[in-house]
Amino acid sequence: MSPMRILAIEPLAPRGHIRLNACLVGCLAGIGPTTLATFEEYHCHFRGVSRIRIPRRFKHAQPPLRCRLNQLQILRHVLTGVRVENYDVVVFLSYETVSMAICWPRWLPVFLIEHNNIDNVLESPLKRWFYRRLPGTAHHLVFMDGMAGYVIEQTGRPASHIPYPCYGDRCLPDRRSQAERPCGADAGKKVIFCPSRSTPRHLLNRLKAFVLENEGFFLVAKGEQTERGERFDIRPFFDDYDQIMLSTDYVFFGGQYRYRVSAVVFEALSLAKPVLVLDCPFGQELGQAYPRLVIPIRDVGDIRNVAPEPEGMEADHRRFLAAHAPEAITLRLAEILQGSRFPRCGLAAG
Repeated sequence: MSPMRILAIEPLAPRGHIRLNACLVGCLAGIGPTTLATFEEYHCHFRGVSRIRIPRRFKHAQPPLRCRLNQLQILRHVLTGVRVENYDVVVFLSYETVSMAICWPRWLPVFLIEHNNIDNVLESPLKRWFYRRLPGTAHHLVFMDGMAGYVIEQTGRPASHIPYPCYGDRCLPDRRSQAERPCGADAGKKVIFCPSRSTPRHLLNRLKAFVLENEGFFLVAKGEQTERGERFDIRPFFDDYDQIMLSTDYVFFGGQYRYRVSAVVFEALSLAKPVLVLDCPFGQELGQAYPRLVIPIRDVGDIRNVAPEPEGMEADHRRFLAAHAPEAITLRLAEILQGSRFPRCGLAAG
């Protein structure tokens, strides 16, 4: 059997997805010759694959209507300017729901990687209407079993779970041992790192109050404005994100994610960092898979009662690294792409 020819398309190209997409494109290239269609400034992050340029004029993301119009232009550009019949599989690394529902041909098979599409759809009846009208030839690739269940139940389209990549180069022991504690966090304090922008303001205030009441803790968090105190450091962005992640004791995730995942959480698990999660479907699913590393709490005050179990954490960490390694993702993608109801997709059939 000849190698599968794969066309990967990244029409949104968010900077926060560069590392994720580099891993996914590398896994696709391990299955067969892969071509990436995206904006030229994104090309430098991808090696070993052919590249097709999407015009820069379609990059504007705001306001939402302009974004959708640009996404329609991108889809038309791909459909008219790229010979999709030369490929066996088309994979969208991200997509915009409304434009995809309007523009993608009903006869043309496509794989769609889900990010926050479903959670956005749940906020709007109009978006939900368009989501249900995505092509029946679409096969959704998701990072949670719960996401797959939603797609299948609500739309009848196929959906398959793929592991979210773990970034193994961040797990090197020498880097972890060299990491310095955040400024203000002495050796006697446990550092809580809350780097997600999805943390509600009221929850951030609760965390700040918690560390002020409990002297054994120090908080480093992302917030709208810079705030620094004896036991907390809140800022809009981090120049030393990797350093803090390597040295922290706990990662706190307070986003109420139903059908989306957090890169921050997976990065923490890659480093065997205990993740404290409030009740949400994303946290529940990860907690069932890695119960010693993902620790559910009902309230911020429960943090003082958390007692990590080193042996259990180490066992969970080994299983996590094996399940989310590039080799495991490549095998899973190959299984889905070759064994889906569109094997070798037959794009020329249209």
